[in-house]
Amino acid sequence: MKIKIIIGFTLISVLIGFLYFKSYSPIFEKYITAKNYQSPAESKNIDYEEQIEYIYFSKNSFDFNILFLDKILENIDFKKIIKVIGHADDLGDSLHNIILSKRRAENIKNYLLSKDSSLTFLTEWCGSNNPIVPNINESYRSKNRSVEIRWMKKK
Repeated sequence: MKIKIIIGFTLISVLIGFLYFKSYSPIFEKYITAKNYQSPAESKNIDYEEQIEYIYFSKNSFDFNILFLDKILENIDFKKIIKVIGHADDLGDSLHNIILSKRRAENIKNYLLSKDSSLTFLTEWCGSNNPIVPNINESYRSKNRSVEIRWMKKK
């Protein structure tokens, strides 16, 4: 009887853990959102080059400077945005960093959509799994506390 209860609790714990991980995993998000996605360059066969802008965040924060973002957005054609990717440094545990990078990416996404609700682009988050630069010192860690906005610019 005790063994059945232990096995039951173990199975429930594994299922809850899987569902929790799935809701914050960039792997599942990429599969769901990128399934039939084509970038503007692929869909129109026009010569484009990818441009990247970074929005930086404080430690453990997903708040951003709206004035700074607006300044960056002055030079971007909203219709050409293809991806928003959230990152985090390697401080803290992995799950916390995934959640933090997701919140960062979603905050930027929501702000962009408030500017133009017809935008369509991918939103990804990597936690500390895919750093922009190696997390070898505080200066580099601060660069990884960011969101990338990737967009296409005609050559």
